[in-house]
Amino acid sequence: MENRSAVSEKKERRRHERFKVRENSVVFFGQETGTILDISAGGLSVHYAVFDKETEIPGSVDIFVAQSHFYLPNIPIVLVEETQVVPRSMFTSLRVRRLGLKFGALSPDQQNRLAEFIAQNTVVDN
Repeated sequence: MENRSAVSEKKERRRHERFKVRENSVVFFGQETGTILDISAGGLSVHYAVFDKETEIPGSVDIFVAQSHFYLPNIPIVLVEETQVVPRSMFTSLRVRRLGLKFGALSPDQQNRLAEFIAQNTVVDN
């Protein structure tokens, strides 16, 4: 699959600092589940496995961390970028994709809960 973004040269567009997310933080979008790679106040990136059919990316996601019982539902998002991480193979129908998702308008409560998630579930890259 081709890259859905029309970015020929990557240039830093982010206004918010990105933080690497600890393991076991997931995002639910529709029927799919992805692993959160990094997050900021403006968006997040996710890895997810694709099998036979393309996934329709909904307008919102739920963030979940089982270990701390953290759950933040209905976060509005917009797909900014989608790239193939694991190359397509004739030997398997499994593909791994990376999604770049930008947050839509968040309520004050969602902003506070997102800040709580970042404070408790991210690590500093050295």
